[in-house]
Amino acid sequence: MMLRMCAVLLLVCVAGDVTMAKDGQPLGTDSVSGQVIDGNGRGVGGISLTLLRRDQTDSQIVQTSAAGSFSSGHLDPRGTYTLLATPAEYEPFEVALHSADGKPLTVEVRLHAQVIPIGDPTASTAVVRKLFEEGRRLAEDHKHQLAIEKYAQTLSIDMNYANVRAYKALSHLALGQIGDADKEIVEALRLNAGECTFYQVAGATKIAQNQVVAGRGLYDKAALLSPKNAGMIYADLAATLATRGDDRLAGDIDSALKAAVSAEPPARDALFQLGQTYASAGRAEGKTYLQRYLDAENKLPDGQRDAQKMKLARQLIKALEAVNAAP
Repeated sequence: MMLRMCAVLLLVCVAGDVTMAKDGQPLGTDSVSGQVIDGNGRGVGGISLTLLRRDQTDSQIVQTSAAGSFSSGHLDPRGTYTLLATPAEYEPFEVALHSADGKPLTVEVRLHAQVIPIGDPTASTAVVRKLFEEGRRLAEDHKHQLAIEKYAQTLSIDMNYANVRAYKALSHLALGQIGDADKEIVEALRLNAGECTFYQVAGATKIAQNQVVAGRGLYDKAALLSPKNAGMIYADLAATLATRGDDRLAGDIDSALKAAVSAEPPARDALFQLGQTYASAGRAEGKTYLQRYLDAENKLPDGQRDAQKMKLARQLIKALEAVNAAP
């Protein structure tokens, strides 16, 4: 059975007088460094540590080196800081930091193994889910390299977690690591060939490889698997094609948008985008798309409507009507 680790915290003074901080106690120095080690004294690399400032909302994420060392500077001595982490196969740990003499702070975090009884998958499942959610939050903050590391930690526990592989592929795509993205999404589809979003990611990967026809085919597959989401799927295809910045793809983008507005329900953003594009070109069909967009928005609760886009849509309709009414 896989071992889990229980964090035992041992603070060692290397430079400065290191003490555990009380709640609300200022850090007292502008830098902290240290090492994360296992029960045998060996450095543990690849651990993402968060330096959280408790008196504000600031935080820093640092990564331990292969030897387990880490460092961070430019801290506010007046701030109250906590060092925390939730590394794979370890229990979360949290240390309040303080330097009593104002000198650079050095911290050592020692980890000891704890065995989970055989046949109890609860702990490993909880760790996997926690790591996955942490990775997703990092990706949402556009910290894709850190997200990839978190996903890798997740997969080190459960290598058959298809959703993690798909999200890892998306982060690789965001960093332009196309080969790595392709590898992950192919494996995700092998594990679960019935998930429509995986085909979207696979399609985006093909488009990033300049294989537009193959990419469109994968988006079509996603739409077939989930007809109720077809509008959003084709809107995503249009956005993915647009990111290529290739004027030769204008026809493909237009086709994707039309597929998005032909779906049921249609993608509201696609209706607006087509209406705006056609209205700007003085094409009468722009009014139809814009009116459909307004109708779709009006079906939403007030708090979910995009008032700014709706205002612009009405202005574009009026402009088109004026053009068409002109002799």
